[in-house]
Parts: sequence; C-alpha cells; structure tokens
Amino acid sequence: MKLLQTDYIDLIQLNNPKFLQDPDGPNSTIAGLNYAQKHGLIRFNGLTNHSRDVSRSGISSGVFDTILFLLSMISEADDREIARACNKRDIGVIAMKAMSCGLIRIKKNSLVTYVVGVDIVCRVL
Repeated sequence: MKLLQTDYIDLIQLNNPKFLQDPDGPNSTIAGLNYAQKHGLIRFNGLTNHSRDVSRSGISSGVFDTILFLLSMISEADDREIARACNKRDIGVIAMKAMSCGLIRIKKNSLVTYVVGVDIVCRVL
C-alpha cells in the first residue's frame, strides 16, 4: 500500500477464473481477498468472468460485491439473467463489452436506455 501511496484499494477483481475456489480454504485467493477486505485494505471484492456458470457461482457465493460480465443491448436472455440475479442480491454489475465490440453504433449526443432488471443508461458524447 505504501508503494501505491494509498491506505486502501476501492475494488479488486478476481479476473476470469476457470472455477471458484472454496472461500474457506486457507490458501484460496478468495480467502485472501476476504482477509484484505476485513482488515480495511480493500473496500470491495469483484469477479470478472466470461462463463455464465462461474458468474452464477460467484453470485450465489455471497463473496463478491461486483460482477463484471459480458452485457450489452444485444445480450442473450441468459446473459441478462446474470444482471437480474446480481440485482436481487445487491451485487454491482459492470458491463463488459457494453458496445458489443463495436457492433452497436450510436449517434453522438443520443441517450439509450435498456432495462435488464437494472437500468443501464449510456450517454455517448
């Protein structure tokens, strides 16, 4: 923390694990994140993932404060359900590839709203 010149980190994200380790396992990454959060070094723990199954596991684990997942206006219903499940558990949703890797083009100064159980509002300036 000294090298970062800060007292704490706002958000640490566990990036794209193939599976989630046991949060109670003494050597698991999740146990380390929980320890750091408990001791005030991290404010929020997050999970990033491309897998619906791993994301669902992360949501049901109760360990994560945020989930970063593939989510856009052209997402499939199963992907949108990830956002709804997060909303039900008060987990923040961070949309990955929200503009669908450039497939969505929006006119400048337009406002697009798409509801997936939580409101996603995008303003393109």
